[in-house]
Amino acid sequence: MNEEPMSPGMPADQSQEGAGPPESAADTTDVGFSTAEQLIGAAAAYRAPLTSSVAASALLRHESDPIRRRQLTTLRNVSLGWWGVGAVVTVIGFVIVLSSFASRGALGGGCTGGPDKFAVEQTTYETVDQVHWTATYPCVDGGSTTVPVRRAAVPGEGP
Repeated sequence: MNEEPMSPGMPADQSQEGAGPPESAADTTDVGFSTAEQLIGAAAAYRAPLTSSVAASALLRHESDPIRRRQLTTLRNVSLGWWGVGAVVTVIGFVIVLSSFASRGALGGGCTGGPDKFAVEQTTYETVDQVHWTATYPCVDGGSTTVPVRRAAVPGEGP
């Protein structure tokens, strides 16, 4: 008699193949995160890199799948790198904005106390095309300021 032993709860007409215990985690192939999950992670890393790196680090603490661990480590490192790029660009932007304010005298060091229009002998006039003129006035409390003036306002140049 070639009868196979039956497992409890199995109907007699079904094969006993694969009726053993479920596969363990070591028997399954690790596949990592799906493509959709990877795209969502990449979008989150692009929009909120610091938050994404913190979230990836938190998930990494409890992850046992080696492929997912590698993917989370990569996401964390890329997020931190992208955050670093953003930080450097921000610092460069602040330097550019502050230097442009400083060059215009908006941060001090330029004209202090307003132009001294009564110091006529110290006022200078310049032109590049005999049509457009600028006057450089000394300031009351130090520095100087340059402003455009009409040709008629320039001494010695008539209308």
